[in-house]
Amino acid sequence: MTISGDKVTATFTVNKIADREMDRIVLYTNKTQFVDNDTKVQEVNFPAQTGSVNVSFDLNDDSKAQRFLFGRICVWTKGADQGVYSPVFSLK
Repeated sequence: MTISGDKVTATFTVNKIADREMDRIVLYTNKTQFVDNDTKVQEVNFPAQTGSVNVSFDLNDDSKAQRFLFGRICVWTKGADQGVYSPVFSLK
């Protein structure tokens, strides 16, 4: 997960989770290293997919205004109340 100007790009691989149907992939940003569904300044949803994934999005005004910015990728499965999170990335 990297940042260039006001655009964030993430390249990663999603493996199928046994016996679970994927719902969506979500990229989060936050001003601290605590980044998740509840603690974020921006959330961008993408359709669920497995294999190699390359997505990008523009930062919203809240994300642009932060001196420091961290990001995290999350895969949600259908019916789950928690997602599977990546490590946290320092973006700026």
